[in-house]
Amino acid sequence: MLCNLSRAHVRATLGQIDERSRIKRLNMGNNDVSKVPNQILESALKMMRSNGGSVIVVKKGKKRFVRY
Repeated sequence: MLCNLSRAHVRATLGQIDERSRIKRLNMGNNDVSKVPNQILESALKMMRSNGGSVIVVKKGKKRFVRY
């Protein structure tokens, strides 16, 4: 996603990734995911990896970003 999303939108996007999801990759661009609860972030990353995707969380200072 190459646009700036609000924290609520980032959280909602990652929160929709569950065991029924077929998503493999998601690049959140410059959207900071550090305010997303760890449980939601870990669940989303786990599902993307189990679907065969490669997911990386990049940390820059206090901010975290999701890349593939």
